[in-house]
Amino acid sequence: MNIQRPAGELRKVTWCLVVCLVVSTALWEARSISSLDLDGETALSEGVTLYGLTQVREGRCPYGNFSVPPYAVSPYPPLMYYLPGWCARGLKTGPVGTLVIGRLFTWVAWGGIAVMIWLVVRQAGGGRLVAAFGMLLWLAGNLTPEYAIAFRPDAAALFLSLSGVWLYCRCDSGWGRAGAMGLLVLAFLCKQTATAALLVVLWEECRQKRWGEAVALAAGWAAVVGGTTVLTQWLSHGAFLPNVTGWLSLFTEWRWPVTMLLAVLALHPGSLLGGIVGLTCLTGDKTTTFLKRYFGVALVFAFVRTTNPGTAPSHYLEPAAVGCVLAALLLDRWAVVRGGQWLRFTWLGLTCGAVVLTLGQRVMRWPIYEREIVHHRAMRAAQVQAWEHLLAAMRAWSDPLLIEDPYLTLRCGRPVYLTDASALAVMQEHGRFDDAAVCRQITTGAFGAIVALRPLDQSDRWRFFPERWLTLMRARYRLAATYRLAHCDRTYYVYIPQAR
Repeated sequence: MNIQRPAGELRKVTWCLVVCLVVSTALWEARSISSLDLDGETALSEGVTLYGLTQVREGRCPYGNFSVPPYAVSPYPPLMYYLPGWCARGLKTGPVGTLVIGRLFTWVAWGGIAVMIWLVVRQAGGGRLVAAFGMLLWLAGNLTPEYAIAFRPDAAALFLSLSGVWLYCRCDSGWGRAGAMGLLVLAFLCKQTATAALLVVLWEECRQKRWGEAVALAAGWAAVVGGTTVLTQWLSHGAFLPNVTGWLSLFTEWRWPVTMLLAVLALHPGSLLGGIVGLTCLTGDKTTTFLKRYFGVALVFAFVRTTNPGTAPSHYLEPAAVGCVLAALLLDRWAVVRGGQWLRFTWLGLTCGAVVLTLGQRVMRWPIYEREIVHHRAMRAAQVQAWEHLLAAMRAWSDPLLIEDPYLTLRCGRPVYLTDASALAVMQEHGRFDDAAVCRQITTGAFGAIVALRPLDQSDRWRFFPERWLTLMRARYRLAATYRLAHCDRTYYVYIPQAR
């Protein structure tokens, strides 16, 4: 291959990548759609977000005073809960149906992100083939693919952020910039960390020396967000801000974000490494420059947000999406880009390897996916029976129940005592929550049963129950039974108070 101008050969490589990505996306989407009605979590902590959704479905505010029972935190802004919650309320759905509606919102937003990647690439001057490559690179990606159907705010916030960026780049007028800012407001009202696009838009306004418009856009954003905050704070009787800020912890260590970044680069080299190479090599119009800044800011924000152990790779979804755009533009302008040739070829080789490897893994797993699709009804019926067996056994345990699994807490239909023990533990460490009442009830054996995800003698940083609680539980409770739910890969360990 001619390193100086590989346009002809590169087009063939791009077509091969697009074909592989189409097949990989089709295999994964077939499996994802069949999992929308899974009676269990599709991603860790989905049960935590489900609490706020069920509150709205039942006509209540999702934000409550978590200093008294129920100790439940709804950690995201109101749009995350109210839009699907009102739909669930109107349709009068049950627990699983409500979760399906929330997942559908995420699934549609995930596909919307792919559409916005296409539109942004085209807006930046990229051809249809490379735009399809960028879009499919997102859809077939191996970076937290389970979040494509999990009820979480990441996809909706990212879709709205990319929509705002596309509108800002496309409409060079006051109304266009105002519309873009409105979309960025909605993104923030889905997830309070969706601020990278906002910062880059204001940066561009200042760079263009449109000082008045920069101030007006920032003031408009602040006014709408502030007004929504005041209204929600009033409706929740002062519980909104403690819910959405109380669980945010301070800086812990640098080792974890470095490890996370390396893991994310290994999972999705096509987008993230492509974005880094594009940041280094791409030059061009102001849209490309704007997108490079957006990627850089989003990458820095993601790195900073993962300074706390336990944070998920989902923080890198935004730079991954923008990286798909830059990767597509890198292929489109390969022949005219100067410098960084071996860096670009290294990225291309790693991308080809990752695409083929992901496709191979999904082809090998297709018999499992096919069985899930073909026997969908029978498997869901078996899930219902498994839940009925567990819930029937739980009727013998008196309230209150201390349950480690947030999803089981809501699925069992019993009064909620707490939803996310790990969030409460973080707030305890930072003086935002007092667990003295919980510890006292554990010590006195006041809980009818404690349902744990692992034996109480197993201590690690990844479980929901903090070590302080586990120590008290071991001294007061004994193992009474175990229940296995194979469909969601969960084993529940039931502990009851020891006789004195």
